[in-house]
Amino acid sequence: MKYLDQLIKEATRVIYRLNVSEHAYESMRKSIHTLDNRKEDYRYNRLGLIVILFNIPLNRENAFYCSQFVAVVLQQSESVELNKSLAFIKPHDLERLT
Repeated sequence: MKYLDQLIKEATRVIYRLNVSEHAYESMRKSIHTLDNRKEDYRYNRLGLIVILFNIPLNRENAFYCSQFVAVVLQQSESVELNKSLAFIKPHDLERLT
């Protein structure tokens, strides 16, 4: 996992912007706040990053990789309709939403 940790540390970061309703925005804020208050219950989904390369679905409770976390929050707020399983969400899928 040391290699994966280094890869994550050196990963490119991108910020996207998406127009949403006030209701959706508040829903996202509440979801993130709730997760932040329970952050000890959540972890980074490193295994999900590996199996997605082989198109193997893996839905782990309380574990997300970055784009998967964003997709979950967006979906819970009903801001977007995703056309694929959350187990297969990649950054470029989020780019298409903007």
